[in-house]
Order: sequence, then structure tokens, then C-alpha cells
Amino acid sequence: MKIGAGTKLGPYEILSPLGAGGMGEVYRARDTRLDRIVAIKVLPDHLAMHTELRQRFEREARAVSSLNHPHICTLHDIGSQDGLDYLVMELIEGESLADRLLKGLLPTDQVLRYSTQIADALDKAHRAGIVHRDLKPANIMLTKSGTKLLDFGLAKMQASDSGLVTSATSLPTERHSLTGEGTILGTFQYMAPEQLEGREADARSDIFAFGAVVYEMATGKKTFTGKSQASLIGAILHTEPPAISTVQPMTPPALDRVVKRCLAKDPDDRWQTARDLTMELAWIAEGGSQAELRVPVMAQHKTRERVMWASASFALAAIAAAILFWVLAGRSTSPLSTSKPVKRMTIKLPDAEPLALAKFGPLGIGRTAVTLSPDGSLLAYAAERNGKSQLFLRALSQFDARPIPGTEGANSPFFSPDGRSLGFFSENKLKKVSLQGGEPVTLCESRMPHGGTWGPDDTIVFADSEGVYLSRVSASGGSKEVLPNKSEDRAFYPQFLPGGKAVLYSVNTQYNPDYGQIVVLSLATGERRVVLEGGANPRYSASGHVVFARAGAILAAPFDLSRLEVTGQAVTLIEGIRIEEWGAAQFALSTEGTLVYVSGGPAWIGKLTWVDHQGISKPLAAPAQAYGPVSLSPDGQRLAVPVAGATSDVWVYEFTRGTFTRLTVEGSNYRPLWTPDGRRVVYYRISSPSQFQMVWQLADGSDGAEVLTTSKYTWLPGSWSTDGKLLAFQEHSPDTGFDLWMLPMEGDRQPYLWLKTKFNEWGPAFSRDGKWIAYVSDESGQYEVYVRSFPDPGGKRQISTTGGEEVRWSPDGRTLFYREGLKWMSVAVQTQPEFRADAPKVMFEGPYLNVPGVSYDIAPDGQHFLMIEENQKQAPTTQLNVVLNWFEELKR
Repeated sequence: MKIGAGTKLGPYEILSPLGAGGMGEVYRARDTRLDRIVAIKVLPDHLAMHTELRQRFEREARAVSSLNHPHICTLHDIGSQDGLDYLVMELIEGESLADRLLKGLLPTDQVLRYSTQIADALDKAHRAGIVHRDLKPANIMLTKSGTKLLDFGLAKMQASDSGLVTSATSLPTERHSLTGEGTILGTFQYMAPEQLEGREADARSDIFAFGAVVYEMATGKKTFTGKSQASLIGAILHTEPPAISTVQPMTPPALDRVVKRCLAKDPDDRWQTARDLTMELAWIAEGGSQAELRVPVMAQHKTRERVMWASASFALAAIAAAILFWVLAGRSTSPLSTSKPVKRMTIKLPDAEPLALAKFGPLGIGRTAVTLSPDGSLLAYAAERNGKSQLFLRALSQFDARPIPGTEGANSPFFSPDGRSLGFFSENKLKKVSLQGGEPVTLCESRMPHGGTWGPDDTIVFADSEGVYLSRVSASGGSKEVLPNKSEDRAFYPQFLPGGKAVLYSVNTQYNPDYGQIVVLSLATGERRVVLEGGANPRYSASGHVVFARAGAILAAPFDLSRLEVTGQAVTLIEGIRIEEWGAAQFALSTEGTLVYVSGGPAWIGKLTWVDHQGISKPLAAPAQAYGPVSLSPDGQRLAVPVAGATSDVWVYEFTRGTFTRLTVEGSNYRPLWTPDGRRVVYYRISSPSQFQMVWQLADGSDGAEVLTTSKYTWLPGSWSTDGKLLAFQEHSPDTGFDLWMLPMEGDRQPYLWLKTKFNEWGPAFSRDGKWIAYVSDESGQYEVYVRSFPDPGGKRQISTTGGEEVRWSPDGRTLFYREGLKWMSVAVQTQPEFRADAPKVMFEGPYLNVPGVSYDIAPDGQHFLMIEENQKQAPTTQLNVVLNWFEELKR
């Protein structure tokens, strides 16, 4: 019978049920004496009537009360009231290992940490003469401080006949066994063979169950399987599970051996004490790649001769493993000279440190996250840590990654030719860091970069100034040089070709990279040649191919290095890779045939949806497409939005009819913005690679487009004053990055500079009374939201504190909205008689695309946002895919 909230058991007040199992019901309760929250386990009446079950319940009390260990649930009290026996235990906040395993396998460092803690807890219990007998993921809690071992309801007190250290005077007298001969007690999936056969269980039975738990953590798969209970028992008694390394090839062989020994059918062949097991696991965690060379602790009563033979065997195994890794990784000087098997594996990142993808970096777009050293032995990647991106380094032959000090906020890493240093971008600067140690070194300024490459002559070429130019700088630092480029391409993701005389890169005048070009640029002459139409992020492979991204896939086309031209049809290697806006494809190659990539598909394909302040979304019937920044008409009845396809055009969507009408017919058009009267739409047009315009036209398409401004720099519309007399826009120049300008719509319409600093300022938004402008700046080292008075740009106030982009005013002018990563924030403000702002508050989080510009708009009621939702909602990326010897795929 359930116990209701408010019921008193002694000094404990029941608050709510937590769960129930075969041995009792568990409730959240409050200790009224100490005012602390506890967990109470109750043996219900219908179970308490059974003497055997009551004995088990009392056994748990005795077992747990004798244990004091940081990884074992603490027993505070026991009691009995109105025929109810209860235990009072610490309340553990977290999730069970069983629930965590529903999400998949654990990273190797977590496996080792949790395994060591569980083994140490078992050692404590075994030394106290207690065998758990029901060790399984459901009885292990994961908390912020580590693991907690629960539920000793099937625990058994035993004398010290198997090496257990106990006090004879403290052990109760066992008159009757709770399990008769031949009775099975426990959970089948994790039971040792002797338990299934009804034989006596001892500490080594717990070690078998421990091995099954660790196997499941490391592989994400059950140790033994069967279609029925009988077949499962048969598997446990007679079969061996596949080695962990066959499921997860990057698993340390030492851990594989530890688990295999835990799962030995004969108890005498297992680890004999949890103490030895704990020490071995701790050693593996500390030993890194050298774990192969250590001789595991041998069981007692082994002869010196057996130890010597085991040492020799393990040493030979270590040598063989090392040779195998080098063969699999393709370390030969001729990658295609011999046939090698293609090997695939995955690398699991910690859940708390997912890959830093679209939401990181200036404007949150176009940043690559992974790179490989030329020989393929090292992997570097950008991951989220404490709300910012940071670079991590990992050897593919090991299982641990380490953060690289000083690389907070970094993105787009790339290796030096010798693999000893990394280049990267952070805080509007190009930097490098030695992997041997030391602080990062700043090489030069780099605003809005899109990739870099380190040449054999120790120079670095990088896409600078939002992809407008390719620049070059010495790897020792100094002044950067804009490379000659006779076509003035918008360049992205360069890579030196062998010899260092030419650079391969992608060109994209639209935000859909599938319609870009892949180009080769001669560094000596500035001559460029288009080698492929359609694609992005090209990489040259030693197999003689250009590898690139298109339509969410990795393709390879044969490439003649001497003639600098593609010589055959491109073939698809892998589909479903993650690609950001502007073609930031998340993959990396090594010279010798290792490929690392991230799954996910194109990030710029989204669906239009309404979202309220609580984050509840209601999608529109419009199809999923490559939408750009959205703009709602003042009456909220129409939407202007660019859609990328064979061209990039602005379309008008009518909500009542559910139809799109094409507005623009020439050039590449972007960033539409309705006029305050709702009659016209102003937008940005690329009329040629070196000519950028702001254009407006009637929204019903009844008149032609009128050019408002023409510039050699990018001018993007930002916000109208309420009366429609001023248009605030942002200019992007190679010297100062983004600056804020004004275009008067009366008189001679001559634009004038309003705010220019050495930092980037973008996304201007007029307040409703026209006396303030909100915008985004990176003057603090990261993008934050600010407000300045208008027309005099003084009285600056910082609004956001932990990052902010895409700021907009509410229709009533009393709230500022902005994006912080995947969070949507609101700030209550007042503008009269002076400006005041409250602390930012989180409204909701969501998988909404951060397209270039401001990617959402506010309905006239101020209660709904029009956003672009990821077509396929993606959880934070915590998995990298690795393919060894991928060259072999080209032979098929």
C-alpha cells in the first residue's frame, strides 16, 4: 500500500514517492529534527509477512550500516512504526547507470573513473564480509561527485574464507541460509555462473557482475544476450562475449584484459579480490598508452614461472598491438601501395564537453571543429567547456583527450606540417600554440576568419575578413599580406597543395555552399582556376584526389597535381556529415589515410516555426529549405525571407494563403527588411564579386528594384527608425571589420558613419522612441549586447554578460530580446526619462538556426517569435567517427 504525502514515520515526514522494487518502496522524506531531505525505504506489509523477505530487509540494514564509504549509499537510521519497517538513507541526486546507458556507451575516461570507484566500494564491502549479490546498472547511481552503490537487499554476510578481512566477533551467526540449495537469487543478466547453478556466491561473484557492468559501460551492449531466459542462462554458462576492442577499437587493451578476467566462468580464474581490481583500474587510468607494457597483478598462489611467462606474453601482446595500430593507421610511405582493411570506429566525447559547432565563434557560423595531424596520429578538436569553446588534443592510439591551456574561445584549428603546433582563431586574432607546452602566441589580427592552412615554408594562409580575402602571414608573426587574387573571390577554408606553391579553397557568394566553386590559386601569380562547380571545404588527399563536401556528403574527385585539374567523376564517400553555413564541413584528413568526420547533415536546412516565450513551437506548413534571415511585415501578415537554391532570392510568404511569391529576379539577394509602412522591402544584393548594393522595391512586385547604395564593401540593412526616415546598416571593411552607418531617406540620401571602433559592431536595432540603438560588439573579447544613445553615440550600456547576439526590441519597446548560444534571453528595459535595464533572463533553449544576420523576428503581439528550426533536431554532438585507410574505399 502506498504511503501518502504528509505521513509521519517517526521524525520523518513523507514528501513524495521515488520508486519501487522487489524489496520495497522508496520515498522522498524530510527529517524534521535536522531539516534535511532523506530517502526512506519501506518494506510493505504484504512482504513483511514473509519471514525470508523480512530477513533480507534487516540484512540490508546491517550490511549498509557497517559500511562508510564515499561511493556507497549512507544509512542514517532504521525504525519501525505501525508494522512498517523502514530504512533512512541519504537522498542521492543524479541518474542511475541504467538510465545513462540508454543513451549509449560511456567515454573511456568515464568508464575507468566509475569502474575504479565501484570496485573500491566493493572492496570496502567485501572487507566487511558483505557480498552484494545484485550488482547491476540499476543499483549504481551517477552523481556530480561520482558513483554511489545502492541496494544491498540481497547482500550476504559471510565468513572470511576467500581472502576477505572481517572481524569474527562482529559477524552474526548464520543459522539458516536465505537461499536454499539450487535457488537463484539476483538479476540474470549480471549473475555469475555459480549463482545460476544455485551454488554459494562469494566476493568473486560480485567481480563477475562488475565485469558485466564495465563491459556494458564500455560498449553500450549487454555482455550476454538470449532470446529467452533459458538461452540467456546458457550464454552466461557457456559462451564468451566479444572482446571490448572488437566493438570499440580504441579501448585500451589493458582494460579489455581486466574485464575478460572478471568474466571468467571459473571463480578461481577471476580476480580474487576487489582490491587488486581497484589498483589495476587506477593504474590503467594513470598509465595512458603505456598501459600495454605493464604486467597485471597476478592472483595469489601463482608461481614465479607463471609470472615470468605472463610477463613475456603481455610484452609480446603489447608489441603486436602497437604494430597493429601502425598498420591499421596506414603509416607506410606509399598510402596506396598495399591493400589495407578499412576500419571504422567512434570516439565518444564527455557529455559535458560536446563538440563546439554552430553556436560558437563570431556570428555563430562557419567554423570547423576537427583537424588531424599530417601523419594521422593526433586529433585536435574544439569542444564546449564551461560555456566556451576550447581546443582538446588526443592521440588516436590513446583514449584520453587533454585540454590545451590558453585556447579558450578557439575555433577552426589546423596543424603545422611537422604536427608539433596548432594554428587557430580566437578573439579576432590568428594564434598558434606549441603542443610541447607553453602559452599561445598571437600572430596577427584576423576578423571573421574562415579557416587556415600552414605551409611548408612556415607561412600561414587564412581566409580573412568574413571570407572576403585570403591573407598570408609568417608563422613567426608579423604583418599580414593580402594575397593577389585577380577575381576578388570570397574565399573560404584554404589548404596548401603539396610543394606550397598553390592553395586550394572554396568560393561562395551565397550562403548555401552547394552552389559554390572549388578553386586553385597560384601564390606567385595570383592566377586562379575553377576546378569544380558545386562544393565546399576542399582538401587534397595523398591518394591523388580532391576531397570536398556537397549536399551533406563527402565526395572525392581524381586530381592531377601537376596540371592542377580534376581528371574524373567525383564519387561519394560518406553521406550525412555535418556542414555549417558557408560550407564549414566537419571533417579532417591525414596524409596517410585517416578520416575523421561528424555526422549530422546540412545545418542550414530548416523549417519556419512560431515559438512563444515558453519555447513551445508551432511549425508553419512551409517546406524545409535553406532559409536566411527572416523579416515580418509590420502587420504580421507577411514574411520576407531569402531562400538559397540555384540562386539566392528574396521571397514573400503570405500566412493566410500559405504561399511563397518570388520578389527578386537578379543577382544574389540577402537580408530583407520591411519598411515601417509595410509597402517596401529593402535588401542586400551582390551584383558582382566586387560590387555590393542595398536595394528596395515594392513588396507586391509591381515596380522594379531601386538601388539605394553601391559599395565595394558589404552593406547589410539592420533597422528602420519608427518614422522610416533613417535606415541603420552595417558595413564590413577589411580594415576595421563591422561598423555601423546611417542612410537618410530624405534629401540626397548620403550615408554617414555613426559608430566605428577597432572592434566589430553589428546588428543595429532602433528603439521604438528612436533615442537608443541596441547592437552587438566583441570589444570584451566575445560578442555581447550593448545599447547607445542616438543620435549622439554616447552613454554606452552593456546588456548581456555571458555572450549575446541577434538583439531586437519588443514591439512595445519595453524588452530587449537576444540569443546566447542556444538560449533565448529577455531583458526588461525602460528608455525614459533615462535608460535602465534589468538582469537578463532565460526564456527557453532550442535548436534554432543561427543564419548570417538576425535569424528571427517578433510578431506584433510581442508574444511570439518567427524562427528557423533545424530540420532534424540534433542533440549536442559528443561523437566523432573515424575511418582508417579510407583510401581503400576509392578502389571499390
